[in-house]
Amino acid sequence: MNHLITLFLLLPLLDDRPPVEDLQRFPSAAVCKQQLVANEQYHVYVKARLHLELNKGWELRDCLREAGNCYWPWYWLHHAHGCEAVEERRNALAQVRELIGWDLYYAGLMPPCAPVWRFVRRD
Repeated sequence: MNHLITLFLLLPLLDDRPPVEDLQRFPSAAVCKQQLVANEQYHVYVKARLHLELNKGWELRDCLREAGNCYWPWYWLHHAHGCEAVEERRNALAQVRELIGWDLYYAGLMPPCAPVWRFVRRD
């Protein structure tokens, strides 16, 4: 019985989900929404190109995959802003940390909303 009480008291220490206060280091919900919209617009653009440029299928599918990878951290951050339940916010923040890595997470830095390394600069 004594071991169960000890385990019950130590259980919260094993929870490595981030605290809700971590939301303060990240962009606001409005910024998250803008980033998600930009990602969705990029996704639509690449999908349209996929139907027109059949010879670039593999490259464009890679662009879509990378756009998906850029989308999810912003999705979970937006979700964390919108949740009312503390546990759900903490779960969403844990997802963000898992996706972007501990270094970026604790620096409060988010990845780009779309694969900007694919953008071509035209002068």
